[in-house]
Amino acid sequence: MAIEETDRMKFRKQFFLCRDEQTRLPSKYWISRRLHSGWHLCHHEDLEISIEDSRDYRVALLGNAYDLDFTDRTNSEVTASMVDAIDAEPTSFSGFETRLSRLSGRHAVLVFGQDDDRIYHDAGGLKSVFFSKGADGDLCVGSQPALLEHFGKTRREDSAYDGFVANPHSASFSAYSVPYENVTQLLPNRYISLRKGSVHRFWPVEACREILIQDSADTIYWLTKASVEAHCLRGKFALTLTGGFDSRMILAAADPKIREQLKIATSI
Repeated sequence: MAIEETDRMKFRKQFFLCRDEQTRLPSKYWISRRLHSGWHLCHHEDLEISIEDSRDYRVALLGNAYDLDFTDRTNSEVTASMVDAIDAEPTSFSGFETRLSRLSGRHAVLVFGQDDDRIYHDAGGLKSVFFSKGADGDLCVGSQPALLEHFGKTRREDSAYDGFVANPHSASFSAYSVPYENVTQLLPNRYISLRKGSVHRFWPVEACREILIQDSADTIYWLTKASVEAHCLRGKFALTLTGGFDSRMILAAADPKIREQLKIATSI
């Protein structure tokens, strides 16, 4: 039973995207499917996936996205709203990218169109995206570099990895420093053009402007309140109350009715 559970937890809720179909999956809990125009998606069965189509585009949401303007929307409804944003401006991705700025959560978004295929992730980069381009020019993308290694697209540089693990501050790979051969991490506010194999920054979508401190505080409060509400409307929501500013702000910003639904954990 313990071995079975360990096998199920391996690369749980992760994904791998490439051109060629894969048969050597990490475990029996993984699924392989042809996603669009020659791209194959391998993923753990527990990864939330929502796919919506229009006449010219396909949008695939991997993970969870929460609409801060309509907090009761499901993943499928959020994905449909992204398709609507693209259809409203079919000659560019600007409307879609503006739509992304109104979402919170932990997700990656794949967009397939006539002129380009792209992959974005959430604004904070919480759903990590790593990519590698082989000697043949083929691009592969995964949510962990170890997945790229599993599928034979890279190998770990042991000396660099050991140095990373030995560092007392090594909570995650920083920027482009990844101890795997020819693997790069997608930074926040950027997307990968899957056809060109290039990275582009898309945010901010407009010129930055000065905001008064009080207006900024009001906006942060509203965004936090809406995000907590959207999470709670999807199901159970737990908050670790550490005593730091972040967790206290989240608790304070939550609506009183929503606050009653929170499962709060702390230590004394």
